[in-house]
Amino acid sequence: MILSLTASTFNFAHRIHHSGRWLSFLVLTGTLLIAACIPEPDLKNTKLYTNAGIQFKYPGNWSISEEDTNNHSHYLIVHTNRDGILTMHQFKGGFSPTLNQFADTMTGYYIEEMGEEFVKELKAEPTELSISNKTMPAIAETHTIEDQGQRLPMMRYYSRLDDPAGWIYISFQSPADAFQKEKPGFQLILDTVQNVNEGKTQEAK
Repeated sequence: MILSLTASTFNFAHRIHHSGRWLSFLVLTGTLLIAACIPEPDLKNTKLYTNAGIQFKYPGNWSISEEDTNNHSHYLIVHTNRDGILTMHQFKGGFSPTLNQFADTMTGYYIEEMGEEFVKELKAEPTELSISNKTMPAIAETHTIEDQGQRLPMMRYYSRLDDPAGWIYISFQSPADAFQKEKPGFQLILDTVQNVNEGKTQEAK
């Protein structure tokens, strides 16, 4: 019953707008060809995101391309200036899946969209992340995308911020060879993310 509720709620909150092969095409062409020419995350000219009770800083050359706010949740995607992404989910109404439920559900969506035959060597293990000056349990996941004879190792992390104002669920991923270069940008978001009330978010704008 819990797993069914988790899947149903995530399905409502997590609307995926790209086709199943979008990521495969992106990482197996653009990453391999131009990654060396892309600058580091801009940590000097950061941007401030503030909406629907969530606030955080992110690199000046990264972008937020999608948001979805409804009666059940607030959802957003941060795109790096390479091929990484970070997602956040904030659920309303007391819904708070476990970290394992969150990771399993999101990985399930990813495999469904990518195609099970393209996602290989999937492994996950428990770890920890520093989020908003708190040490939070996390799941580190690795896998390889295989397509047309090419292989691309990927890294992904899942965690959630334990906050009295509401859980914020976070996942971020990047091709393994670019992860260390993008990590400072991901950490900037993790260090600064917080729940704020609606009045404060309006003032920050």
